[in-house]
Amino acid sequence: MTITIKNLTVELEDIKILHNISIQIPIKSFTCILGENGAGKSTLLRVIANDISDYSGFISRIKETDLVYLPQNIESPPFLTASEIVSLGFYNSKFTKQKVTHLSNELIETCGISKIKNQLFENISSGEKQRVWIAFALAQSKDFILMDEPLSSVDTDSRKGFYELIKGIVESGKTIILVSHHIEDVTIYADNIIRLEKGCVV
Repeated sequence: MTITIKNLTVELEDIKILHNISIQIPIKSFTCILGENGAGKSTLLRVIANDISDYSGFISRIKETDLVYLPQNIESPPFLTASEIVSLGFYNSKFTKQKVTHLSNELIETCGISKIKNQLFENISSGEKQRVWIAFALAQSKDFILMDEPLSSVDTDSRKGFYELIKGIVESGKTIILVSHHIEDVTIYADNIIRLEKGCVV
């Protein structure tokens, strides 16, 4: 199965951002949207995430209840530890507090953030923050995780570890769509690459 997009055009404030895009995105895979600044990457992700509804063309939409959308530059929640943020991902569940703690610890272990789980989120590194957000997303048990430039401020080694984590998550049956400009990393790890240039697929 795929997410199908046909003849997608997006115009915001009288500026055409995406031009007649037709693509297919496989589910249960890792897809990366690549391109320079201003290429339309974030706009395409926002359309897929149901965050933009004013467009022409066709998209087989994902139900909002089936996706987690993590936009670029999420503001650090003050006074919360990494562990507390992961636990917030269970906000809509009916689990007991004890069950949430247990499941949160499992996700913290899976995402490799056990050593920093009790630290304030605002004090940990950019790479660690992204792992916390991944754990937060996984806590919601959604099939689709969409991330906008999560690694823009992360060093090479941390990016490598993050991509390896993503590959493991995809193998568990999730679909991950991620925006990036790190071509050298993505070509190694992504199952599917969409390259944009000036709002067009190239």
